[in-house]
Amino acid sequence: MWLMGMVGRPQMVEQRKVFWRLRQAGLPVQLAAKQAGCDFSVGHEWIRLAGGVPPRRRVERSSRYLTLDQRETIAEMLLQGFSRADIAKAIGVHASTVCREIRRNSPPRSDGKLKPCLLYTSRCV
Repeated sequence: MWLMGMVGRPQMVEQRKVFWRLRQAGLPVQLAAKQAGCDFSVGHEWIRLAGGVPPRRRVERSSRYLTLDQRETIAEMLLQGFSRADIAKAIGVHASTVCREIRRNSPPRSDGKLKPCLLYTSRCV
């Protein structure tokens, strides 16, 4: 249902944020809904859909970890003979990040070819 997520009409998204802020401040459902500019039945529905607790803020995946696309780009560019600095510029990370990725994820005593799909899925599990 579109009421639960942060998608939908921008006005409803903002009303929902205001509603939950007011609820956390201790206002009853009817007053919080009224001050947020929606009907109290909508407020009750938001509470019911959220299981009675305010929904968590969505956190984007940390930029600390490389994505599958970045790992695949590293592998492809290494095979094409690009330098580690050029690879780092292409994927928007520091050169030391690329060096660590290559060092940590290259099979020992191999041809140096990375297998980014296997590495990515093993780290996400």
